[in-house]
Amino acid sequence: MKLRKYLFKRNIKRLKDEFGWDYNSNLNLYRKIKTKFNLELSSLILYAMMNFNITANQVSLFGVFWIFFGSFTFFLNQTELIYLGIFIFFTKSISDFVDGALAYLKKENSKEGYEIDLWSGDACKIGLLIGFHIYIFNISQDHSYLIICIILIVMNLIDPRLHLSKTKFDKTVFNKKLLAHTQKKIEKEDFLFKFLKNMNFSARSYYIDFLILLIILDIAYNINHFLKILPWLWLILTSLAFTRAIYKVFYKR
Repeated sequence: MKLRKYLFKRNIKRLKDEFGWDYNSNLNLYRKIKTKFNLELSSLILYAMMNFNITANQVSLFGVFWIFFGSFTFFLNQTELIYLGIFIFFTKSISDFVDGALAYLKKENSKEGYEIDLWSGDACKIGLLIGFHIYIFNISQDHSYLIICIILIVMNLIDPRLHLSKTKFDKTVFNKKLLAHTQKKIEKEDFLFKFLKNMNFSARSYYIDFLILLIILDIAYNINHFLKILPWLWLILTSLAFTRAIYKVFYKR
């Protein structure tokens, strides 16, 4: 119960300070219920991790494996396994909740550990991207979606901003209130950029939940037309973001 209390307190504060969302508010009841569910599971996992010789970085690594396993269930293309994949994607925040708390409790807090956490987030995004494209390919049997998936993966991997974010566009700082490392934005984002960024594929919970809902509706009612449009939208927006990144890094003074 002590670990549970600490985990809830730490992550509720983090959600408010980093993402501007108040867990104690009832304005978004769905998000509150989901967060509570994931935190309850996380507290049990944290308790188990404290009793084994497991590091926070290993938890981050397992979180990446967990997401890719979810994508693999989509590849098998069986309804029961697809629902398992949906559950895995739904609980993707657990490793993020656990690793930071575990690092603090085991006195493993470090800037390197935070950068591993950032890496795991990027890797999980690739895993989620693969999973959703596999599902869309299975319902359409159109190989164009596999090609789009490969292109998106390549652009995400070679985006120069990804490797410069800690020095040019973002700054990693230690938050004394959270007792953890966070990133502080250096570059200001205008309204249009924020809008297009929110429309593009991301590993954020609200975006993944929306895609999960579309898959559930498709399984129940066979409404796959909207799903088939999304990869083309992601291809356009990611291409724009990649072009912008090249300009920002190599040409803008």
